[in-house]
Amino acid sequence: LSLRVVWLQVVRHDEFRARADAQWWSAGRLPAERGDVLDRNGRPLALSVLKWSVGVAPQLLEPARSEAMYRELGAILDREPRDIARAVAAAGRRHVVLERGVVLNRRQKAVLRGFAAVTMDTMQARVYPTDGVGAALLGFWRKDRDTTHATGLEHSLERILGGRSGRFRSVETGHGGRDLGRIAIEEPVHGRSVQLTLDLDLQAIAELRLAETVAATGADGGSVLILQPDTGDILAAASSPLVATRAQPQRDTAVWNNRNFTWVYEPGSVFKIFSMASLLRHAAIDTASVFDCSNPQFEGYRIHNDNDHQYGPLPLMRAFTKSSNIYFARAILNLAPREFYRDILDYGFGQITTLPYGGQSE
Repeated sequence: LSLRVVWLQVVRHDEFRARADAQWWSAGRLPAERGDVLDRNGRPLALSVLKWSVGVAPQLLEPARSEAMYRELGAILDREPRDIARAVAAAGRRHVVLERGVVLNRRQKAVLRGFAAVTMDTMQARVYPTDGVGAALLGFWRKDRDTTHATGLEHSLERILGGRSGRFRSVETGHGGRDLGRIAIEEPVHGRSVQLTLDLDLQAIAELRLAETVAATGADGGSVLILQPDTGDILAAASSPLVATRAQPQRDTAVWNNRNFTWVYEPGSVFKIFSMASLLRHAAIDTASVFDCSNPQFEGYRIHNDNDHQYGPLPLMRAFTKSSNIYFARAILNLAPREFYRDILDYGFGQITTLPYGGQSE
């Protein structure tokens, strides 16, 4: 007997210790609290709240109290008690999850903790107090068990908002659904909150006017971008199609695509600003330079003014106020293509923005 004890407790100690640890200890992750997203005035756009996954461990059922348990669960989960009883019976001895993402108040948690068979596991959820306002910009964040789904700023700011999960070990018992507590091995690092330059009121106004204009004109879509001129801060970024409410599934996935950042637009006559700046920068012309703005055909090109206007000879500022295509097409020939191309790149054309929004086009 002594030899057997030595054999088990000394020679094979490590083997049996590993088997015991595997049987009694289980590991898990401690979720980090996700940071909030605020507008420029500190109003919440996205918040993290705790919700609960409510289930039943049939092995711990107390027959004398099962009817009362089903009744309380039915009232809290808004389900028929008999339906819950059938779901538990169908699970046999396996743990059954009745509802995920349940919001419980203090009284409800106290009631459910009074039943040994009821399990309540915390889960992180994201709420958006502004509902659909700014949805295409903010995106969404949702976690289904071990899979995370995210779009918009919720996705691109993950490293800041998400934090880092911690780790724990729990001591199991021979009774299903019951353990002896958890020991934190590594505490989670919670995410940091982010304050945007966005103005919630301007965003709501921009989306309202955009929706009205798209409906009135029968357009396929549209976008509105409002910037602070002296800083470049984005005050509003509305994009159609819009999210009316987050409470319903979005059939058109384009609602999560903010066209202000992901589409490429022809700048049109606005580009004359940059053409003029490049011309003056290289002294290719001056404000007194005059070109004939009547003849649309020159240098092998055919350029028309809007509505085929015949302006005749015009100096720079008069051509600019009339937005003469012919003037700027003639003037730009005084620039070397490489000079103009380098200036266009300096202005930021052909490059993605430094804004943290994914899916941008160059």
